Amino acid sequence: MNDEILIIIPLNKNNELIIEDALKKLNAFSNVLILNYSNNTKLKQDYTILNIEKVGEKYLKEVLQYILDNYQDIKAITIINNLNEADLEDIINTSKSAIENKDSFIMGVKDKAFISPINKFTSFLYKCFFNYNIYDSYSGINAFSLDLAKKLININIVSPNYLITLIENNINIKEVNIKTIYKNNNDNIFNTIKAIYNSFYKYFLKLFIPYIISLLIFLIIFYYINYPNDLISLFMINIISGIINIIINIAMNYINIYRHSNLGNNFIYVFKKLLKAFIGGFFIYILYNLLDLNLLLSKIIIDIILTIIFYLIFKNVGFKDEKKN
Repeated sequence: MNDEILIIIPLNKNNELIIEDALKKLNAFSNVLILNYSNNTKLKQDYTILNIEKVGEKYLKEVLQYILDNYQDIKAITIINNLNEADLEDIINTSKSAIENKDSFIMGVKDKAFISPINKFTSFLYKCFFNYNIYDSYSGINAFSLDLAKKLININIVSPNYLITLIENNINIKEVNIKTIYKNNNDNIFNTIKAIYNSFYKYFLKLFIPYIISLLIFLIIFYYINYPNDLISLFMINIISGIINIIINIAMNYINIYRHSNLGNNFIYVFKKLLKAFIGGFFIYILYNLLDLNLLLSKIIIDIILTIIFYLIFKNVGFKDEKKN
């Protein structure tokens, strides 16, 4: 099987001096491609080295085209970001998964005990913004089939935010457990997190704007239509504003949430919003009437608390079909 795998090793000035010995673990693979960003490598020419003049997201189409032109007999492409720490068995298992799941982008994910709080929060954002479960968003071993490479070359993938692009282009993401535990490089982690979170702001607005509109409608109905502030009235107002939130949410988030999710996941997503609106009316009544808290503050507090609770309850709930895992 190893002859069917192309191993890709990104090479830059940070890892060139220590990668020589690590390359020995790849003796079992006949196809190894080193991406050289520094253009002055001192590595022995025992491996194919592709000099990359462009950096970041701009190089991907160039690399994919080179692979399609020169490695037509392989079945899987595996990218290892830190070969020195990568376990050989993890490399093989991730590559094997790419061969078996031709339409999926494979991510090697580490044990739950080693998932950082920042990583967990990023996973929470993927769930909120895309209704998509991603367990470990900072993977060091990724793999995909040659068939998928032919699709990816036509997609404008931006690194390090490639997961967002994959989701929005309906490319399935499958996670495979690995033993490799990467040592933290604080500079790289900070830069990666900064780049990823910079891309989240527009998705935050797509969720925040429907909520603000529904919040204004909630206040307008209550104060200007003069609804009595009893329990039934607050129930009805909160449900009406919740339904409006859902309608606007679907209109604004069809591409990044509803289009790529199957019908079952979309149903759960809408059901959660309706259930939160229903339950929220009861607790808003308690804060506003029984504890004499400001109505606006009562609603915001309850909405935040219920969002967190519902995430913890439903974070692993969803339907599987042929494309989603």
